[in-house]
Amino acid sequence: MKKIITTLALALTAGFAHAQTTAMDFNRADCNGFMHHLFTNDLDSGNVVILEFYMGGGCTSCITAGHALESLKTTLLAAHPGKIRSYASGYLNTMYCSAVSTWVSSNGFTSTPIDSGAAQVAYYGGFGMPTIVILGGTSHSILYTDIGFTNSDTIAMKSIINSFFAGTLDTKSVTNTENMFSVFPNPASDNLNFKLSLNEPGNVKLQIMNVSGEVLSVSKFEHAAVGNFTKTINTSDLANGLYMIKATANGHNYFSRFTIAR
Repeated sequence: MKKIITTLALALTAGFAHAQTTAMDFNRADCNGFMHHLFTNDLDSGNVVILEFYMGGGCTSCITAGHALESLKTTLLAAHPGKIRSYASGYLNTMYCSAVSTWVSSNGFTSTPIDSGAAQVAYYGGFGMPTIVILGGTSHSILYTDIGFTNSDTIAMKSIINSFFAGTLDTKSVTNTENMFSVFPNPASDNLNFKLSLNEPGNVKLQIMNVSGEVLSVSKFEHAAVGNFTKTINTSDLANGLYMIKATANGHNYFSRFTIAR
């Protein structure tokens, strides 16, 4: 579904697909000496937890992601006071607290630093930096996983988190969707095809958004049958650039991004 990992130059597609559906618990001290039990203290209280695993050195995309997450957290906390928690960890166990704390503080991030993130990266399927994971609620659900980063990714994150707090998010909507929803060609020019695999018949709605989250177009298709539902959307009115597409079917949401290039 998405995305191309740029930091490690790996041609690996990841997106929301992952083998796990529930979070990996931890009960340990952060780099400031305070204890955190992910399940008991954070998720069982109905919070959303954002995890960012970064690579040291010149990982520009990790820093870009961190700043974008800060802006996202500010917006989300205004709507959901006290309900957003975030942690930052290095992707290797040799990235100790001294390095993680420096990375957080020097970039002006508010995430809680925790060292030794290798086990979690492996659990969540990360193979490129940054790896971003969003967890939510008493079911300890994985709401979102992402490898690599562009600013448009925060559109999907914001939508998923707000839907979670509104009680309208089915966690199946963001699990194992890589083979369920795809767009092609990508980059596109005047036409974009999408394919959505449906397990039950229903109505399909597509929304195309720009990188600011503004909805540019809405397409509705009624009475889609079980199986691969494929349609073509005219994109000739879209300028060159990056966009997000959201598909909604039977109460499930699916996200991808695409580029217009002529």
